[in-house]
Amino acid sequence: MRYDVSSFSLYHLPEFLKSTGYQNPEDPSHGPFQYAFGTDRKFFQWLQERPKRLKIFNSWMECHRQGRKQWFQSLPIERLDSSRLLEQRAIFIVDVGGGHGHDLEAFRIAFPGAKGRLILEEQAETIEELPSQRAPLMEPIVYDFFTPQPIFGRTHSFSTTVGEHYD
Repeated sequence: MRYDVSSFSLYHLPEFLKSTGYQNPEDPSHGPFQYAFGTDRKFFQWLQERPKRLKIFNSWMECHRQGRKQWFQSLPIERLDSSRLLEQRAIFIVDVGGGHGHDLEAFRIAFPGAKGRLILEEQAETIEELPSQRAPLMEPIVYDFFTPQPIFGRTHSFSTTVGEHYD
């Protein structure tokens, strides 16, 4: 994925910039990727039309962080007052574009007693490939992250600079 898509786009970047008079692209359908591949499709649209590449992309997204610190290890999750999450319908995390749910799975394993729903928002093609062992750990919802967010409000948020949470 990095070589045959990303590097190919980067290889054509000088040519693309010259063609635009060195102006920043403002239209997501006309950028370096589209120039390199001769398409007007946005990257994820293009990817969905190529199931083999989509599968490779999803695998890469899942494994590229293996062996690294998890996102939640930098946050004081254990200090959250989860009493407001005891109601089964309360949403705890929404992972937008979370691939096959690897981050939510890692969170649920690290905090098996955490209350609240874990929502995975992803494109239909990726949801269809969701490994069966992960499905019970989260609620997959088909979602196009280029459209308005359907889930509003928040239960908790974090300040990563101070490491304290606030409601």
